[in-house]
Amino acid sequence: MSVFGTGLDAIARTVAPRPRARCRGRGVRSSSAPGARSGSRRIANESKASSAISTTKIVAVRSRRRVVVSASEDDAATSSSGGNGTSLFPLLPALEPWAAARVQKWASGWEKAAALTPKLPIPVLDLAREDAGEEKGLLRKLAFQTTFGAWVYDKGYRQMFRALGYPGPEGEAAMALRALNQTDAGRPIGGEAAACLDISCGPGIITAKIAEGLTGYDTLIASDYSDAMTRKAAEALDAIIAEDSRTRTGRLQFAAAKADVGDLPFAANSVAGAHASAAAHCWPDPKLGFREVARVLAPGGVFVTSTVVLAGPIKTKFVERGLCADAASYDAKEWKPNTPFWDTPAVVKMLEDAGLVDVEVLAQDKCFVMVKGTKPKQ
Repeated sequence: MSVFGTGLDAIARTVAPRPRARCRGRGVRSSSAPGARSGSRRIANESKASSAISTTKIVAVRSRRRVVVSASEDDAATSSSGGNGTSLFPLLPALEPWAAARVQKWASGWEKAAALTPKLPIPVLDLAREDAGEEKGLLRKLAFQTTFGAWVYDKGYRQMFRALGYPGPEGEAAMALRALNQTDAGRPIGGEAAACLDISCGPGIITAKIAEGLTGYDTLIASDYSDAMTRKAAEALDAIIAEDSRTRTGRLQFAAAKADVGDLPFAANSVAGAHASAAAHCWPDPKLGFREVARVLAPGGVFVTSTVVLAGPIKTKFVERGLCADAASYDAKEWKPNTPFWDTPAVVKMLEDAGLVDVEVLAQDKCFVMVKGTKPKQ
């Protein structure tokens, strides 16, 4: 049995007594069917919309109306009220061929649906492949993959991270923005719009804070493998637009995409910046995830991530009991998704091994660590 029992639970008890809670798995494959809508009830489409586009449906989410654009029975692209352009492609960085083909199927439907709305919506795209490789199902059925789980996470669970040393959403976002908002941030090859990708965004708690202060980018894309989390993040971005009475012409645009961090749908060298908050320790294969981030980053692009490492007393117990002497032995014997990494140098090394350079520690406190890496300029 591991000396720290259930991962983050044990760390939280070491740092400060807190109620038991489990870390969610984010940016990983979910057992939910693509396009599933828990807690939503479908209502009949208005006759005008029905005659204009047969693939558009209206669904009710609480008191909000949401336009759903799909090319098949699987509702692959959804949206909520917002303020983006009539075409999907300008909102997105260059895509892998399979993802571009999928978006192309939705494009005409999106344009027709957008013509029926007074304010154009934030698209929520399903860009996760079901055949992305060997099944990694350990985290597939965690509660945070559900609509209710996303609500619980949004309303209280993430506050537990303060016990681990996290500075809170405002403080964490401010740290990340200082690194992301560099004047010499990488620009995509080919002249595409400069996109910042928020990976494993969860319900958008940090995403929304970043959106309020992000500069030097054209688009912010919230991404998570959980359908429920991705939709919750889109709602958080919607709220920012709703509170902004000024025109959004020329301002930061938003999109959301369900995507697997181990099989990102974006082309190589296509993303100007990337961010992942409290996520990598939940990925089934963090090293693969970091390599994917490095692949999609444009030369000179920055990646900022926060995660958790073992509390000092727990790490000491591993060594004293002869269970693990270093990061390599810990990874081989003890580490599994949803548990902390060995220490800060181990996190730095993973980013360096993925091909990022100038990796530096931006902040660390107790179990919390934030690091930054840059893709080499060509």
